[in-house]
Amino acid sequence: MGTKIELKDIADSIHALSGLNIRLRTRKRQYFYGRMVYCKIAREYTYNTLESIGKEVGIKHDTTIHCLKRFEQDIYNQNNKKLYDSVLWELGLKKQEDDKEILKPTNLELLQLSVLRELKELSYAQLSEFHETRLKPYKKALESRVMPKVIIEEQGAMLNI
Repeated sequence: MGTKIELKDIADSIHALSGLNIRLRTRKRQYFYGRMVYCKIAREYTYNTLESIGKEVGIKHDTTIHCLKRFEQDIYNQNNKKLYDSVLWELGLKKQEDDKEILKPTNLELLQLSVLRELKELSYAQLSEFHETRLKPYKKALESRVMPKVIIEEQGAMLNI
């Protein structure tokens, strides 16, 4: 523990890398996994109590203990290992030689994750309306713009299709 790491920095790094605001009071699986990674890093790299670790993200000390116990079982599920390694790298806690193992999420992956999370929050009626009024016309417009010309050679003649 050479560098001084703040609990806020750990939570903010998880939010930046995964798009999950782990301070929200929700029991959804992906948020639990984010809080689980947060608790493990906070316990391992800070001298804070279980109560103060949990308080930063709105959980009690017993939930913090549960997160720490589940970490070892669940670390390889749902890309938790990737998130764990990425947060350590982001905070400067991973060694330089380990950098090649870390797959930092690309901007496209982060955008896809945030869009998917927001779509999951919509009701069926809202999602259906979005699909019909926004997504279908947008995809159709993209298809009409990206039509490459195909040139076919037929018995010496060239046809543009």
